[in-house]
Amino acid sequence: MNVAVTHMDTATQQNATLSQESSAAAHQMQRQAEELLEAVSLFKLHQNAA
Repeated sequence: MNVAVTHMDTATQQNATLSQESSAAAHQMQRQAEELLEAVSLFKLHQNAA
């Protein structure tokens, strides 16, 4: 029984770590997307009137 609880605790801790890493990666990707939008905003596309 103790072994099962230890395994569950380990799995819970690993899941929490993965969740935190995923959250950090998502925030980093958001920052990079914002930086990319800022960088490409310098370019202007002209639409030709048809």
